[in-house]
Amino acid sequence: METMKFGKWTLGYDKRATEDAYAKVPMGDAERCNCLYCRNFLRARNFVYPPDVLGLFRQVGIDYRKESETFYLNREHSGLHSYGGWFHIIGNLPPKSEGVTANENLQFTSDEETFIWILSSDIGPHHNAFDGYSLVEFYFLARIPWVLNELASD
Repeated sequence: METMKFGKWTLGYDKRATEDAYAKVPMGDAERCNCLYCRNFLRARNFVYPPDVLGLFRQVGIDYRKESETFYLNREHSGLHSYGGWFHIIGNLPPKSEGVTANENLQFTSDEETFIWILSSDIGPHHNAFDGYSLVEFYFLARIPWVLNELASD
């Protein structure tokens, strides 16, 4: 188990075990759903995550194409569309890390899009490949443009 500083947290993670688990996952949640909103997310997926977030994913073993959950929230006044979802890693998040409790957020910004993280040890639905391990959940909120030719009805 390695440790790293992530924003305000000290995070324990097992990169190899996390990569092995993601290798067993056939697809992310957006592919499984295939609704209009998830198809938009899929089309935009390669530019949803800011470079520093992708760097974090590589460091801890997350495959960004295999979200455990992806969901559409709403179309904002700006015209961007809000999405949420989560990933998991094999690791641990101490209940209190240097005076910061889990479930607080850390914000990344990239141009007009905002990317917000909330780390948690309260685990929601996850891929079966992660069963039986101590997990940390990375919950994200992202604002992305509509990139499909089909229009959303909201």
